[in-house]
Amino acid sequence: MTSARALSLCVCCAMSGQLQHRAFVAGTAGDGDKSWRDQPVIDRHFSQFGRIMDVYLPKGKNVSYVAFETKEQLDRALLNEAHVISGCKLRVTCAGTVPALRSKT
Repeated sequence: MTSARALSLCVCCAMSGQLQHRAFVAGTAGDGDKSWRDQPVIDRHFSQFGRIMDVYLPKGKNVSYVAFETKEQLDRALLNEAHVISGCKLRVTCAGTVPALRSKT
């Protein structure tokens, strides 16, 4: 059975082929610990949902952008409501427009 949440997950993502597989990840309000913002740590956590194509960490912000290889992988990450890295509870949503990302090799 497909839930309404699953169907609505990537409506914003379907608008642009270039951005369709990216998630926006934010630390919760009041969480001063930013140790989760380490690329290898993010890679390890989100790779359980699929192949990570890129991670972008804007300087000075408690957020990151994670790009997956497929929409299905992104949907799996979005359906998981228990994202905790280094003791920090994270909010993961579909990214709309994001800064240009570097290629991961």
